[in-house]
Order: sequence, then structure tokens, then C-alpha cells
Amino acid sequence: YEETFSACDDLLDIDGNDTAANSDVDGITYFDFSTAPAQISIDPDIEIEFYETEDERTRSVNEIQANQNIAQYRNKNIPNTSGNRFPIYYKLTSKTNNDCQGLGQIFLRIDSVPTANTATDIEECDDAFSGNTADGENININLRTRVSEILGSSQTEADFNVTFHTTEDGAKNNTDIITNDTSYTNEAPASYTPGTVSEQTIYVRVAQSNGSLCLNANTSFKIIIQPIPTVPANVT
Repeated sequence: YEETFSACDDLLDIDGNDTAANSDVDGITYFDFSTAPAQISIDPDIEIEFYETEDERTRSVNEIQANQNIAQYRNKNIPNTSGNRFPIYYKLTSKTNNDCQGLGQIFLRIDSVPTANTATDIEECDDAFSGNTADGENININLRTRVSEILGSSQTEADFNVTFHTTEDGAKNNTDIITNDTSYTNEAPASYTPGTVSEQTIYVRVAQSNGSLCLNANTSFKIIIQPIPTVPANVT
């Protein structure tokens, strides 16, 4: 039995907390390999112990289950950014005869998340087509002009899907999708005062198009709509 358990690199710090030290390229994430014991052995006389290194298994020290739940195991002691699988070692011991042991390993693999660079803001003028020139809106905004900035030079639209969302949660959960992203009409905020600058944040989701569950929804940019200058009525 040598199953491989895969997970995406997460945007958390080493200990799994949401802090200023968050990283999604550190090769550390959470794994659930709680199904492994039943696949290894269902004999009630057998105890199964997991270890991060062969040496720890040999010396029976730092058993993973003594410190972590294998349904939410974090590989902070053995980070891996190779994209290749790496082993977790296990030992089977008989409860009735400690001299009877078996050895094996399962594997973990951390899949990298796409890059999502911060794009420059889009600045446009208020237009009359949205209703009037003082409503803080423009009806013909092409959000996809920012795709090349977001993907950078090492990623292409052939391999990555870029979508735009009106909320941060929408980008993470693939909801609140802006479907007309080549001719989008921005939304002026509820507190908008006619004739002033209008701003709306657009949230970006970058997902691999090969079916991988790894995605990046951690970047955004703004649409900034500038007011049309008014000409005083007494100007001649």
C-alpha cells in the first residue's frame, strides 16, 4: 500500500495561521490521510504509527499521531516545493507481540498554486451611456485587458482560466462572477456623490484549466471612474 495524498499549497504561515508571514509557495499545507490506516490493516491487534523520517520510525520518536491529527496533518517540519511526492513512514506493531513489526510508507504531494500578479487599476471617464455623466459609471470596461499582467510571462490563458468577481468571497468560491468582462459596467458605491471619483474593487481568480483544484484568489485591482469636468454656464 503506497497511496499518494495530494493537496494545494495554502496561503497561511508555517503554523497554519493567517498572519503577515502567509505564503503559498513555502511547500507547507494541510493533508488528510486519515483513510490510510484502514487501507494498511484492519486487524484490531495491529497498531499503526506514522513518522516523518525513517530515523524517527526506527527510534520510535516523534510519532505524528502524538502531536497532530492525521485528518489535518501539517508538514511544517518537512516542507517540500519540488512538486514531487515525498514519503511519510509507517510502522505496524502487534499489540500482543511487540517483536512482530511491519514497515511501509505512504506519499504526500504538494501542488503549486497559480501565480496571480497584481494588475494596474483601470481608469476611465464617466460616460453618458450609463445614464448620465455624473453617475460614476462607465458601460464599456474591458477587464480582460489586465489578464496578461495577472498571469505574467510564465503562464498563458491556454493553461489558466482568469475570471473576475465582484466580491472577495466570490473569487474564492467561484461565485459573483462578472460574465460580461469585455464590456463591463462598473458599480458606483452606495455612498457615491454625483460628480466625484467612483471606485470599485474587482477580485481576480486564477485557476488551472487542467482540472486541478489549486487556484489563486488573492489579488484584486480597482476600477476608477473620473468625473467629467463641468463648464460654467457664464463662460462665453
